[in-house]
Amino acid sequence: MSKNCKKSCSQCTSGGKEEEKVNCDDNNYLCPIWAKVGHCRINAAFMLKNCKKSCSQCTSGGKEEEKVDIGEVKCDDNNYLCPIWAKVGHCRINAAFMLKNCKKSCSQCTSGGKEEGEVDIDCLDGNTHCKDWAESGECHRNPGYMLNNCKKSCNNCGQNSQSYGAEPCADENSKCGAWAKMGECKSNPEYMLFYCKKSCQVCK
Repeated sequence: MSKNCKKSCSQCTSGGKEEEKVNCDDNNYLCPIWAKVGHCRINAAFMLKNCKKSCSQCTSGGKEEEKVDIGEVKCDDNNYLCPIWAKVGHCRINAAFMLKNCKKSCSQCTSGGKEEGEVDIDCLDGNTHCKDWAESGECHRNPGYMLNNCKKSCNNCGQNSQSYGAEPCADENSKCGAWAKMGECKSNPEYMLFYCKKSCQVCK
């Protein structure tokens, strides 16, 4: 069929030539995590361009597959405590959970289900202690870690963003290797991707 019925099988462009294969890779190691918490819909403009694999945008053959429908998105809170958590800053402190379960309180969509006060996923703190560390001067004392992992608290976002040399690629816990083999890099990313970088292969 694909040889003799190219048009019906969506094998050609409007000009009739064979469609080029689409690169089906993720451009960031955090794409699977962002996709898991709903960013293929919440932040579609970024995700569908940079996290094609995690957002199921192509087949194993590299051609485009069914696109994610970014139209109506249910915009509710899954927990009655969401407004309280949002008020005390958990939309950023605990973004992985909150952006998935407290969409309404975190202002992730309008009544029509589209993006509104979108949280900048490139400007988050990767650890709940970032604010305290920043207030105690760690952004200046330990820039290698802080400016990469505590971007919000160190005001290292957007135009203020500074690029620093990569911090050492190491595990900070002797059990990281065993945990990684058990799948903790995916099931517990908040801890593992920061303290078990080497075992989770997020650096070289």
